Amino acid sequence: MSNITNYEKNLITEGLKEILDYLPIVLVLGIITGFGPYTTLIGAFIISLIFILFGKKYSFLFGPTVVYSTVLASLNVSLGGKSETLFALLFVSAVITILISILKVNRKTVLTLPKPVITGFMTGCFISSLILSLPLIFGQKTFSSLSLLFGAKSSIFSGINEISLVLSLLVFAIYYYLKKFKIKFLPPAFAAVLIAGLVNYFYNFNLENVYIGIKTFSAVATADFGHFIRLLISGAILSAVVVIETLLNLKTSKKMNGEIKSPKKPLLLVGLSNLAASITGSVAGVLAKRSENGKNKTLTLTEAVLLFIFVIFFGKISTFIPVCAIASILFIKSYEIVKNNIYAQKIKNLSSKILFLICLAASLCNIVFGVMISAVFVLIMKTKK
Repeated sequence: MSNITNYEKNLITEGLKEILDYLPIVLVLGIITGFGPYTTLIGAFIISLIFILFGKKYSFLFGPTVVYSTVLASLNVSLGGKSETLFALLFVSAVITILISILKVNRKTVLTLPKPVITGFMTGCFISSLILSLPLIFGQKTFSSLSLLFGAKSSIFSGINEISLVLSLLVFAIYYYLKKFKIKFLPPAFAAVLIAGLVNYFYNFNLENVYIGIKTFSAVATADFGHFIRLLISGAILSAVVVIETLLNLKTSKKMNGEIKSPKKPLLLVGLSNLAASITGSVAGVLAKRSENGKNKTLTLTEAVLLFIFVIFFGKISTFIPVCAIASILFIKSYEIVKNNIYAQKIKNLSSKILFLICLAASLCNIVFGVMISAVFVLIMKTKK
């Protein structure tokens, strides 16, 4: 009995570290995509709550991911960029995801997608988030897509806030210091952001408008379902990202943690979570990460409680944590993933390299265009087989 108790204690401890480490990314994704950090924070809580109520005895970590948020922002911009359209898009995507689950789409069909296509597209999304985080690091406002950023009249290097840049460098230094020495019970990303926030709190730097902006959180009364065909196509693209990311995360977890049973109908629960989030005016996400052989809801419950606490006290916390600090964490994480993805291509054959670079370039030009190009190459390669 004591072994089970110790195991659960370790699960909670490690879970807390992972959740706190991922929390800055959840917040900054809301800012970069233009929805506001409160929106993604509420959405992450909702998806945890749904899995507590309807999920089986497994532990999970959830939240909006870089790929999901980048695609969502780009699709919303192409549809007009209004909040009413955004939540109509989320609603349609959630319904399609639920239908995919009910119709029992073969997982192997999704997971046998050519790896260069998937990694090329996803690497493009991470490069986008890396570039979009730069204006925030320099103390400026950012945009929802690279096309808007590059089309702006002002340069990201003009009007740099020196204090914002110094705090960002402080976050870099603390993060890599803690990561190198592997200090226990102290998640590097969260600790770096917290220390930068405390420094800012005690010295009361003049950061002007670079604090985390808190938008009034309220449910969207009406969702704009105009241009339904375009909305339907965009919803299908977004649901495809949800399905692929969720199933790939489950597959990765199985490899890391040994052969364990997958949760029943994960796509159905993710779809329901996104549906609930769209109705309440928030942004949920995907099944982001699975814990190590957690055969109870300990980690899921821990995440939900922690997120709920942050939802309640977010207003007070955000008054002294600068945006540049959490943007620095997104920059670091995106850089690490991009580096790993590009490095992994060195061991592939020439055709895989070319395919990877084409999908990468396409997604950098435009996320929707990147999805279309990726789909074309998937169909070509499937036809060859």
